[in-house]
Amino acid sequence: MNDEGRPATGDFLTMQDAAEFLAVSRFRMARLVKEHRLPVYERATDRRIKLLRRTDIERLLEPHPKARAA
Repeated sequence: MNDEGRPATGDFLTMQDAAEFLAVSRFRMARLVKEHRLPVYERATDRRIKLLRRTDIERLLEPHPKARAA
């Protein structure tokens, strides 16, 4: 953790940190990745740790037009 209480991964968050940031479950985060709504990155030193770019996560919070049924 850095001085601001964020993980020391720079512009990336772990799946758990991203889930806490969005106030959703880790299962929901995994679903967003599986649906290709969020790109996932791996840490070079430990491929088990999945990382998400902070800007991609923040983009999910932005308002977007509601899709209409055809």
